[in-house]
Amino acid sequence: MSKDTMGYSATTVPQGSRVVLIVSTGEPVRSTSFVTMPDIIGKSQGAALEEISKTSLQAQVVYDYHPLNKKGTVTATRPAPGTNAIAGTDALVLVSSGEPMGPRAIAALPMVTGLDEASALADVRQAGLNAQVMYEASSTVPAGYVIDQLPNQSTYVNMDKKSGKAKPWAYVAAALAVMTLALLGFFMLGGMDLFAREKVEVPDVVGMTEEQAVAALDEVGLVVGTISDKEATAEISTPGAVIASKPEAGEEVAKGSKVNLDVVIDPSKVRADVPKVIGKTAEDATAELQAAGFVVASEYMVTNQFAAGIVAEQSPAGGTRSHKDAQVTIRISSGPAADIVVPDVVGLSEDAAQKLLTNVGLTFSSTTSPSDWAAAGSVLSSSPAAGVQVTPGTNVALVVSSGPTPDPTVTIPNYVGWNSMDAQRNLAELGLVGTLNPTGADGQVTSTDPEAGTAVRPGSTVTIYVKETPIVGY
Repeated sequence: MSKDTMGYSATTVPQGSRVVLIVSTGEPVRSTSFVTMPDIIGKSQGAALEEISKTSLQAQVVYDYHPLNKKGTVTATRPAPGTNAIAGTDALVLVSSGEPMGPRAIAALPMVTGLDEASALADVRQAGLNAQVMYEASSTVPAGYVIDQLPNQSTYVNMDKKSGKAKPWAYVAAALAVMTLALLGFFMLGGMDLFAREKVEVPDVVGMTEEQAVAALDEVGLVVGTISDKEATAEISTPGAVIASKPEAGEEVAKGSKVNLDVVIDPSKVRADVPKVIGKTAEDATAELQAAGFVVASEYMVTNQFAAGIVAEQSPAGGTRSHKDAQVTIRISSGPAADIVVPDVVGLSEDAAQKLLTNVGLTFSSTTSPSDWAAAGSVLSSSPAAGVQVTPGTNVALVVSSGPTPDPTVTIPNYVGWNSMDAQRNLAELGLVGTLNPTGADGQVTSTDPEAGTAVRPGSTVTIYVKETPIVGY
């Protein structure tokens, strides 16, 4: 083993590395269209992206420094190879950047699958790593909980340095991890109410260093929220020491809650607002971030949502606060895939279908049509149809159900004062059956049943009540 890889294992990473957390939105998976995630583990980034472009999935590339992986090769994906993915959704691709740039301390990779988002972020940051959050719909894992993470415990298992590809048994380990996650999600669904009611007392962290306060809160199941720099007080003047917490010490809060801290300004850790640069050119974004005091790292990703050269993602997110001189990673669009496969949107709600089409880089238009089999607001058809390959920006015409065709009805006229025979003939012309009461009576109509103004279906029977005309001479 070379000096560069000494000390590294399947569960250790260079300090400062990124860990991507896939967090559940709790939304039900309603898509009727699925595609199979191709097996691109060990392939070069270019070959991998080309293979993904043949599906309707959108590749989201994340780079990862680690001596055990061959530079430029794919080390892990989400979804896993060979599993089903919802058409048009993101596919997370972890690509090796090889050995770290310059010497870095080794950090233990925390396993946070199954934790709530706040706890997972706290664990990753406490390990000296950078967290990036992506969201995914899940019918089994509650909203706000981590479905998976990349890298995970199988990413660096027994990597073949020549090909960068894991041995077959590593896939078995990954499959077992997925099965464990599914069981964990099922258990969590049953135990959510109990967890939500659990209360803990906020510890007294005033006077501690920022790092000590984070550890103390983590120990009781709480996480740090916003950290604000404040001027020193007469009682506490040490740079980086906690002046106050909110909620305050002794208050009872739900486990997993955030606690905001006020700390004495530390000149060596000056914080600044991270500018929002998504949608800007790479050059403008870089200049703005550098002017704000941040170090910029650039990555490229294939996306249909932004033109080539435009920033599609950033981490940390714009609007958050971070230490000056911290790294902000911008992911720059390298443009859309050459062709897009029209996703299957039949059966989806109009909103869901339009969102899916937008996500894959297509436009849409909608018209309505009655349907006796599809609920109002759901898509009946699309043109071009699902599976057709089109260029980015192609318009997909949707036909949306307006619901069942209303049953035809006939409104009963007011026949009071009419001759009964005339009323009976008029009802027949309207498609209704008029019966006389008394039977065969020829006289003046006094009322009907149903009454005038009532809407009835064609073929309905209407009873005509008649005041018979007396025969003169009797």
